[in-house]
Amino acid sequence: MESNQVNTGAEQVRAEAMPVRSLNIIYGPNSFLKKRSLEVTESEFGEDLAALSDLMLESMKNLKGAGLAAVQIGLLKRVFVANIKDVDLVMVNPVITDASEEMINSQEGCLSLPIYRFGAVRHKNITVKFQDPLGNEYEETYFDEESVIIQHEMEHLDGITLLDKLSRLKQDIYKRKFIKLKKKLNRNRKIR
Repeated sequence: MESNQVNTGAEQVRAEAMPVRSLNIIYGPNSFLKKRSLEVTESEFGEDLAALSDLMLESMKNLKGAGLAAVQIGLLKRVFVANIKDVDLVMVNPVITDASEEMINSQEGCLSLPIYRFGAVRHKNITVKFQDPLGNEYEETYFDEESVIIQHEMEHLDGITLLDKLSRLKQDIYKRKFIKLKKKLNRNRKIR
């Protein structure tokens, strides 16, 4: 809306009436999340992959996430989306071509592993070769938070979740907390 227009409230009503589109997220622990994703083939690049990427970005933002890998929505393809410093990023067939020796500690959340933050050690800087949904090739270097998010999402493509980095005891504690949360959510749904 331009600044010289008067807001009648109709814009707000239309915005509220628009459906929120979100893809279904696979929650862990789940054996599907442990599968290695397949490369996107030349014939799979194009407008359909771009539309899927847009929907993934929309879902990720609706869920307040920083990244979302295709495997987390049930698609075993080497694709992930992220929003880093308010910039949308889509990586198809990403490969880390260089990584700093310097490591950083991070506290990470995961859309597939809600209610918990995990400690992880990541490379401070990485260089990634990747394609966009139309097949254009890029090679970029990422630092700090950007690097952490990309490494997290790339681990999803290799069938690794943050839960895999925990001791068996901590995995069991997480699983019990998650089961308790699911029961609570199911009870609340029945009440409504």
